Amino acid sequence: MGLLKIAIGADHRGVALKEFLKTQSEIEGRPIEWLDVGSFSSNPSDYPEYGSKVASLVQNRKADLGVLICGTGIGMSIVANRFKGVFAGLAWCKEVAQQAREHDHINVLVLPADYLSEDQAFVLVSAWLNAQPLDGKYSDRIKEINKL
Repeated sequence: MGLLKIAIGADHRGVALKEFLKTQSEIEGRPIEWLDVGSFSSNPSDYPEYGSKVASLVQNRKADLGVLICGTGIGMSIVANRFKGVFAGLAWCKEVAQQAREHDHINVLVLPADYLSEDQAFVLVSAWLNAQPLDGKYSDRIKEINKL
């Protein structure tokens, strides 16, 4: 498996978790290049700025996947899902992260920083990266969504 480019962004509530994830140069045996769009401090910032940057990189195929982090993950999910071709999903446990990739083909994982430890976040990212989008009825559902 080759180098995986993952765009990553966070608001002030998620910056510490973002910095932790960036220390991981390999996950599930895959080398990772993190494309960090910010925030770069814990000073108050607005999540739409970072959510849109990550979503744009994924949409334009300058990143293979994306990870977004804010307090609850809800705001980042809303922003990223405004971009055509971006499927952002909020995950809080391993099973949800895995199934979001398999069943819903998410290409942007959204994490709720206020509710996850570093170890938990790593488990979620690992499960998501290890999962593969499933075909059949799952692909058919994505086609239906793309018609909307």
